Amino acid sequence: FYSILNDSKGNRWLGGSDGLILVPPRPAAARWYKMGKKDFPISHNRIRHIYEDREHDVWIATDGSIERYNPQNQQFIHYHITDSTHTYNANWAYSILEDTKGQLWIGTCLGGIFRVDKQKLIHSKGDLYLADENYTTKDGLKSMFVSQIVPDSVGNIWILPYNHEIQKLHINNGCLLYTSPSPRDSTSS
Repeated sequence: FYSILNDSKGNRWLGGSDGLILVPPRPAAARWYKMGKKDFPISHNRIRHIYEDREHDVWIATDGSIERYNPQNQQFIHYHITDSTHTYNANWAYSILEDTKGQLWIGTCLGGIFRVDKQKLIHSKGDLYLADENYTTKDGLKSMFVSQIVPDSVGNIWILPYNHEIQKLHINNGCLLYTSPSPRDSTSS
């Protein structure tokens, strides 16, 4: 397993390299979501992150982009996200979070970080959604492989790029990237 989530409804979600298992409070009703599975399909079996947003929607970040769980039909809705130039996409999504403004942030492998308006994404028609913003190495991101993103208590987003030092995205200051000081740069007193 790569990710485990206990959601607000008492469900336990287990995601790894062979799909996603949903274990509700009544374990006899457990479901296994996998690629190609007729009853419970998902876009990719490698689940990198499971996330519950403020409205209690469950999202998964997979090697096949992101998906949102629809409890009415017990299926996942797939979203294909790209930048405005169609150069980068969120196909290999590794991390997802929602900020205080209802924006979803998606950390990816090879696509950098995407920001999308969650409500617009949910109500979008068609298979392709253009991100509101895409952060890449051109914007100061240390790597296009973003392993993890997490918010702090004031709304900034901390970024863990693969094999690089931690970075902070200061979203209240024009969305500029700042690099955290490395321990080797600090001086002892």
